[in-house]
Amino acid sequence: MARVAGLLDRVPYWLLALPLRIGAAAVFWNSAQAKLANWDTTIELFTEEYKVPLLPPEFAANLALCIELAAPCCW
Repeated sequence: MARVAGLLDRVPYWLLALPLRIGAAAVFWNSAQAKLANWDTTIELFTEEYKVPLLPPEFAANLALCIELAAPCCW
């Protein structure tokens, strides 16, 4: 058991974290692509389903899209 732990300690952190970061970034990227593909549906969802308080639905949809496009670059 100690030998396995010693081998794992030699693996750099970034190598372990990279697939997880790519997976999280892919979720944001795919969500943004879905919003862009069906923009009318996205506006309708923000108007009828999400009902974001204090923000117009169009602004909230654009804000969500910008965040989802920028988030993968931050990971």
